[in-house]
Amino acid sequence: RDIAELYGANVIEHAWEGFRDQKNFAIGLATHEWILSMDADEELNEALQLSIRNFISNPKQPHTAARFSRKTFFLDEWILHGDWYPDYIIRMFRNGHGVFTGGNVHERLEVDGKIATLSGDVLHYPAESLLEFTRKNIVYADIAAIDMFNSRKKVSVFSALMHGCWAFLRGFIFRLGFLDGYHGYFVAKMKSFLCMYKYFKLYTLLKKGSL
Repeated sequence: RDIAELYGANVIEHAWEGFRDQKNFAIGLATHEWILSMDADEELNEALQLSIRNFISNPKQPHTAARFSRKTFFLDEWILHGDWYPDYIIRMFRNGHGVFTGGNVHERLEVDGKIATLSGDVLHYPAESLLEFTRKNIVYADIAAIDMFNSRKKVSVFSALMHGCWAFLRGFIFRLGFLDGYHGYFVAKMKSFLCMYKYFKLYTLLKKGSL
């Protein structure tokens, strides 16, 4: 907040409502034609900055939104394959043409109209240490499990195991995570663990019958 104010940003404080609702609150405050949604651990590389400038400067722009790839820095390396790259995300849209939907942690931007794909990357720095990354993602997995419980999603021990196994195979084998070597293997194993954790958390909530 202090850095944003230092550079002249209009900073508004608002009680935390969860990722989805907090972002929709922010959208409601926007006054310009285009909205770019960024998280605090992200930045735009120079190629994407140029792409965005060219995109919004077109007075006859037929698209109402744009998507771009996100590249993650993890354990001192850029992850270039697997589930994490190219991780296309829709983050820019015309004011009045988009809203965040989904759960309280895995929110997604839904837009009406045509979506362009821009060159360049959002650079993502999710954590400064493995411990911080693990703690943060376990919290996210807990929130996701609660969302699934509230939406009455069912799960068994077997399906929880299968979800985890598929998460590893998808990221490491089918999406070529093995090309990132040890880092690709570790990312796939972490995804698998967090996926199983989320579903076993849901299974525990279902057995208990309440939060």
